[in-house]
Amino acid sequence: AFLTVTSEAHRRIRMMAVMEASKQRRYCSPKEEICCRCRERASLLHIPGDLKNWPFIATLMSYHSPPWEKPVDFELQQQLTRQYWLREERSASDRDALIAKAEGMAEAINAQVCFNRHAKRCCIIRTREIPEMNQDIHYQTVNFVDDDTTPFKMDVKTTAPYDAHMVIGLTSSDSLEIALGVSAGRYTTIRWFHQGEAHTLSGKASSPMARKSFEPGGLKVWTDFSISIDSEGRFELEYDDLTVLRRTNWGFYLPGPLAESLRTGPVFIYVGTPPEMSETWIVCSDERTRDDLQAA
Repeated sequence: AFLTVTSEAHRRIRMMAVMEASKQRRYCSPKEEICCRCRERASLLHIPGDLKNWPFIATLMSYHSPPWEKPVDFELQQQLTRQYWLREERSASDRDALIAKAEGMAEAINAQVCFNRHAKRCCIIRTREIPEMNQDIHYQTVNFVDDDTTPFKMDVKTTAPYDAHMVIGLTSSDSLEIALGVSAGRYTTIRWFHQGEAHTLSGKASSPMARKSFEPGGLKVWTDFSISIDSEGRFELEYDDLTVLRRTNWGFYLPGPLAESLRTGPVFIYVGTPPEMSETWIVCSDERTRDDLQAA
């Protein structure tokens, strides 16, 4: 319950209590037109069982049930009254609120924040300058499982207006680099780092940052894209291309040694921007897609 800020707090609390107690029908089953009235003894079970989801209620109901020939499942998750207290709605609301605050938390503590959302593992991270790194792009490690391997799909969002780089693999020894928004946000380049050397695999005069309006010091402008690599080594990149006003999807087969390296693992994920930039990234790995691709 929420208490409105007022100079007559006690009067407001009493009025709200009287109003709630005067209701005759509430907490109806979502499947049947059955409702419990206020002050009924059934609330002794609804509160710990549906609102709190305490396991002892299932044990209590099982203990007092008749001697059925076929035992009845008293799993609380399946009770008709489960929705009386809007428990799932409140849980979803709380989860979304925490996720919404994760970006601010990552910025405030200057660290990475990871969480699970549905079947996705997501991490929010800020790229920034690393003093001891003498490179054009300064990378941060995304804290996914270290022994990750293909196939996989990742959904990515970033506030970088240009030069948004992502590396998949074992850094310079054997990895795939996706550089989006190079040359002032206009191009996308895919390179293979192998034994300390960079080999260009593909490129396109297109990027998800093209024709977007980025103002220094203004509101954040998010750019999203998806990356997938299947078990056969097929790489695909997908994003909204404002130059043609449609969703763009393109890809190719990775070189054999790189595809094999990503298959056997371990695979690490890195995101980076130039040292003068500090940008927010949200990287999500979709486990459902991984299972589907593996089955195929």
